Amino acid sequence: MTRPSLDLLVLRTGAIERVAGFYAALGRDFIAEQRGSGPAHFAAEAGGLILEIHPTRTPMGAIERGSSADVRLGFVVDDVDDAVGSLLRAGGSLLDRSAPSIGGGTAVVADPDGRRVELREAVSG
Repeated sequence: MTRPSLDLLVLRTGAIERVAGFYAALGRDFIAEQRGSGPAHFAAEAGGLILEIHPTRTPMGAIERGSSADVRLGFVVDDVDDAVGSLLRAGGSLLDRSAPSIGGGTAVVADPDGRRVELREAVSG
């Protein structure tokens, strides 16, 4: 049996434009999509993974239960300071910043819905 690989991550929010803008600040190009009678949403490719931003309402209009604030995402970036600055300008808030170490610097930024987004600087060499 082939080991499965993750290729889709869907984030739900009450403000899809704002949240898509936050993740677009990491250099991703989001496009508006809608499949059949499903909800209009935004999608972007991120290192072989499709990241989709969907509204919190189901196609039938019911409000979904549960919180996505417990979701934590991680991205490898060229420059943590540049990425943090872009995300703060896009509505994020800085939660933690670690000085560069052998593995490079890291930071944690909350997206507009409170999800933690970890940034890790790419290590060259």
